[in-house]
Amino acid sequence: MKVRSALLAFAVAGVLGSTGTLAQNAYITNNQSNNVSVIDTRTNEVTATVPVGAGPWGVAVSPDGRKVYTANWYYTVSVIDTATNAVTSIPNIWNGIGGNAIGIAISRDGRRVYASNFYQQNVSVIDTATNTVIAAAPTGPSPFGVVVANEKVYIASWASPFTVTVVDTVTNKVIATIPIASESTAPELAASPDGRRVYVTNEIGDNVPVIDTGTDTVIATIPVSISQSATVSSDGTKVYISAGNHLHAFDVVTNKFVMGSDYIGGPGGVSVTQDNSRVYAVNFGWNAVMVVDAVTGAVAAPIPVGSGPLAYGNFIQPRPTFAGTPGKSNCHGQSVSALAKQYGGLNNAAVTLGYPSVSALQNAIEAYCEA
Repeated sequence: MKVRSALLAFAVAGVLGSTGTLAQNAYITNNQSNNVSVIDTRTNEVTATVPVGAGPWGVAVSPDGRKVYTANWYYTVSVIDTATNAVTSIPNIWNGIGGNAIGIAISRDGRRVYASNFYQQNVSVIDTATNTVIAAAPTGPSPFGVVVANEKVYIASWASPFTVTVVDTVTNKVIATIPIASESTAPELAASPDGRRVYVTNEIGDNVPVIDTGTDTVIATIPVSISQSATVSSDGTKVYISAGNHLHAFDVVTNKFVMGSDYIGGPGGVSVTQDNSRVYAVNFGWNAVMVVDAVTGAVAAPIPVGSGPLAYGNFIQPRPTFAGTPGKSNCHGQSVSALAKQYGGLNNAAVTLGYPSVSALQNAIEAYCEA
């Protein structure tokens, strides 16, 4: 199994946090303390606290796991380098007007970041190569949640009339407006891994609308009330929705209920680990993150974080991807051989892919291969 050129974009999630460990970290935006709590998902311990811009709401981890973007209310987007926890500030300004950013999402290729600006009624388009706002597309009133799916950006309006605006990622133009409900609020959106479905949370309604991204129409609703946030498993089989102080899991094919959790509180963002074993749910009132067993719904002890955590969006780093099949005896050998061949040796591979040493790269390969 050959390592394709896309490995450069997707294989580098092994340098995590300030200590260079191999955990899939969770990055929790603390709105009232203006920082991000970094949680090692292997130990459920906070390993770092990173200062960011004022009033952080949404968060998005890049597909390669090397950058974390936070949407800050006071006119900036912060970029965290996950290898060092160094922060770069991007002025969230278009045509001289600053954006009060809430939601944030990143394109599949990592080249664009989209930040919804609540009062400005638009979404900023950020070029990640230059860290500058290059466009702004109009949205419905009070834009909140934002996701990228099927080469389009979906932005939910928090205020009535409740709609989802669809923006083309090539032209940055609005190509559709999807009516959802006459009265509602939508803290967050979630997209399926294949980009075919977008789930729209509904904080004062009794269901979660499901959008088909091929037709940009609502094709179904999931019966759950007072929903605040949602996330979809990496295998695309379940959608997890935080609603009424509990986490609910639904089958994506039948939209039928399959699991309910113990008390998690909220509201705040939710994200699922790449192995689909646990869901991390933010509890704003407790200044904590709750870890939920994705199968049984059991809730572990709260993880204390900063003040006023929100973390709307995808806040857990992806698993590293190398050659070979995880769990197979020859996986490590295939990965090492492919990397050495493509980059002319493991030293070059480690440098090019951003690892601090060959041993760190080897550790990442072992973690991926489950060795």
